Amino acid sequence: MNPTLIHLASIDCWQRCNDQHLSFREFVVLQVLAAAGASGIKSRAAAKESCLHWDTVRQYLGKLTKKGLVTGIYLARKKNQIKPCKAYSLTADGRALMTPQPRAPKA
Repeated sequence: MNPTLIHLASIDCWQRCNDQHLSFREFVVLQVLAAAGASGIKSRAAAKESCLHWDTVRQYLGKLTKKGLVTGIYLARKKNQIKPCKAYSLTADGRALMTPQPRAPKA
């Protein structure tokens, strides 16, 4: 895909996130979740992808979940695993926010 188009799509998504009063770091977390797709991504992997601290990503995931943009699904426990893991993905509202919208042609 054309890098210019990717940049313009990112700017469009950022402007809509800014209208929703989301911080830049929350936008970065949403971008990581959008790139992960419907299968979701764990918070540690999202932290690694976004270059943010794991605790910070977890806080933002909690905020975004409360806003209805992200959902977390518990994964099956492994044999010696103590705590259950969650995979996070975008909700329909989150996907709508992170999907570039077509622009109307100028008259």
